[in-house]
Amino acid sequence: NPKPVVIIKPYPQVFSGETVTFRCEIKSTEDIKWTYIWKKNGSTEKPYKETQEFSISVTDSDSGTYTCRGTSSDSQSPEDSDPVTLTVSAKPRPTVRVTPQSSVYTGDSVTLSCNLMSTGWTFLWYEGQKVNPLSPAASDTNTHTVTVSKEGRVKYYCKARRGVYYSEISDPATITVTARPKPQFSVQAADPDNVFTGETVTFS
Repeated sequence: NPKPVVIIKPYPQVFSGETVTFRCEIKSTEDIKWTYIWKKNGSTEKPYKETQEFSISVTDSDSGTYTCRGTSSDSQSPEDSDPVTLTVSAKPRPTVRVTPQSSVYTGDSVTLSCNLMSTGWTFLWYEGQKVNPLSPAASDTNTHTVTVSKEGRVKYYCKARRGVYYSEISDPATITVTARPKPQFSVQAADPDNVFTGETVTFS
């Protein structure tokens, strides 16, 4: 009998609340109707599942080692798959950073970066009250550039998405925005109100 293989998606980094799909894959050149049996943590009691593929919204209790087996009417000694260990972690919280971090002027551009240890995420960015994202579509890159227009202390947040699953929202990164100073124009002459031809005048 061909040896089955356990396929888990996404894998290996899985988070509480995320939907995970388990599949028992058996590659065979013959047209055989298989019956599938899943075991968790090697339990020989009631099968964990009896289907080729299933999906669950995972919690901490779903962490463990999974194996599957395929049997058919002519199976002499069905073989278990190699075990696959699933570890379910707490929902992640990304970290947002703003560059430059010092005070900026209205009209300046700042770059936001959203950092998460795991992979496969897209990113959303928020300003102020976290109601609507700065861009309606999630970005494949973890950086985003915005032009600041309001004076005061501005807070930025980010959130990561993988499929239909969302991370926690980040803690804020805060910058101080001040009004861009207006240039001062001056004229230097012996008598700025009365300038004559040939006289030297300095503008600054």
